[in-house]
Amino acid sequence: MVRATSEVVCTPPRGGVSWSEIGGGALVAFGLTVLYESRLTGVFEQVRYLLSPHGHWDALSARYLFGALGVAAREGIGWLVLVGGIFVPAVLLFGNAFSVREPLLVFWRRWYRQVLGATLYGWAIAHGVMAVPALWVFSAETPRYEAALGVAVLPPFAFLMGCTLRQIFSMSLGRVLAILLPALVSLLAAPIVGKRFVLVAASPMLVLIGHQLLTPYLHRALRAARDERTRPDGQAAGIPEGAVGEGAAVAQAAVESSVEVGSVSEPPSAPS
Repeated sequence: MVRATSEVVCTPPRGGVSWSEIGGGALVAFGLTVLYESRLTGVFEQVRYLLSPHGHWDALSARYLFGALGVAAREGIGWLVLVGGIFVPAVLLFGNAFSVREPLLVFWRRWYRQVLGATLYGWAIAHGVMAVPALWVFSAETPRYEAALGVAVLPPFAFLMGCTLRQIFSMSLGRVLAILLPALVSLLAAPIVGKRFVLVAASPMLVLIGHQLLTPYLHRALRAARDERTRPDGQAAGIPEGAVGEGAAVAQAAVESSVEVGSVSEPPSAPS
């Protein structure tokens, strides 16, 4: 039943995912990630203190609370950058390699929005499912508390993404694992070594993907520039070659007709 629910929730519709739906998924994922990260920044403790009989709202409490919320928001943005900027491109890169093996630009145009939308909703669902168990099981005294909270959401997220990839690409479980495991390394390493280190380490892969995506456009631009240099003057000005020839013929006929008309209208000279 859990698998059927995950397939219904995370499988993109056949008509494609619109950017508005992706934006909605990003907002939901951002909100749940901020709520999840607020346990690390002390937001819950501050709210608990304000709601207690001894708590009171003052400038210092407001500064502490909004500062903790700002840190949680930055962490949420950082996670979404990793998910959308590293995890999804890695899934598409390895998914193309293990499935159809067509040009990456064609594969990217066909599946990027679908995979991005499913990933954002899967990320939100994983945080919603693990919010209460993880925050209740892990305490602040747990070794590597931040890393433990970051890793706790990966098993349900990996399960949801595995169901999604099997529905999208219709591939075996072994190939799904071959796609997911390299892509999940970035999310697994982020709470341990830091998100900035993961971004730097993943830059060669992003350069490779960008090269494959931009190469067709660069070749097209170079071909257009080369064709522009080899065209005749008339074609370079935007006039078709046939139109140039017709224009020259019309001009020559007009000159000849004006000469004939002038010769006919000129009266004969009187004899001296």
